[in-house]
Parts: sequence; structure tokens; C-alpha cells
Amino acid sequence: MTKLFLLTPSVALTACAATVAPVPAGSQAMPVAAIADASCGASNYRYLVGRPVPDSREITDREYRLALGTVAATRANRVTLIYDGQSQRITEVRCG
Repeated sequence: MTKLFLLTPSVALTACAATVAPVPAGSQAMPVAAIADASCGASNYRYLVGRPVPDSREITDREYRLALGTVAATRANRVTLIYDGQSQRITEVRCG
């Protein structure tokens, strides 16, 4: 039983690390503060990260915008899809 308690935290941390989405090569972290995810449900659209920009048309139940590069968050209830201009792929989904 003691071994189970000692093993559980390392297994949990490994599981968390395995669920992190890969970052495409050449992309940079964007230092813009985003509005809380709960305000627009951006996490529902995380599956779009890495997909081509035209796939954003799948969002039909919420207002969204496409933005090239770094943008300021302005409206908490809108989903913002950040995309890379060179690859034309979505790199981030957030509220704003």
C-alpha cells in the first residue's frame, strides 16, 4: 500500500505532461494576457490548434474572430483564433 502512495504522484504528473499540446516549430509564445477561458468557452475549440485556418468555419455556435499574430483581448464572450501567417495554421485559441 505504501508503494502505491509513493507511485501515484509520479504517475499523475506523467499523465499531465502527456496531455500538453505540441507547439509547432518556429512559433513563439505570445505574451498577451488573455481573458479567462470560462468567459467564452475557448477550451471547447482547442482541437482547432494546428489545423488550417478554413477549419475555423466549424464554429457555428459562437462569435469568433481570426487574428494574425499577437492581438489584445477586447471582448470576453468572443473566441479568438490566432494563426500563423506563413503556415496559415491556427496556433492558439483564447477568449477576447
